[in-house]
Amino acid sequence: MGQAEKGRGARAAKQRPDLSAIIGGRNPVSAPLESTTGTASLEEKPRRAHRQLSRVGKSPIPAHLPDAAYKQLRILGIDQNKTVQRMAEEAFNDYFAKHGLPEIAGSTGS
Repeated sequence: MGQAEKGRGARAAKQRPDLSAIIGGRNPVSAPLESTTGTASLEEKPRRAHRQLSRVGKSPIPAHLPDAAYKQLRILGIDQNKTVQRMAEEAFNDYFAKHGLPEIAGSTGS
């Protein structure tokens, strides 16, 4: 028994199922998926990502904040009756103005 086999413990004895037996020998990439209604496969009708109308023309900017900053932001939003989205737009516009750029955040109907 090699060093790698010793470290596996009980998992080494467990056999993994043969996936080709499970899928019946078909190639899962090229084989069409059966529809629950039996009328169409995913290849015939591609799924499109749904996007809310209020998000069209906008890009997400994720940010990781310390818990205390996130909590303070939420409290400020409640106090001022503003969403985090609206406060972020205001902050970006302030930052743009500080650097002599036009204020454009939220100008597309938010």
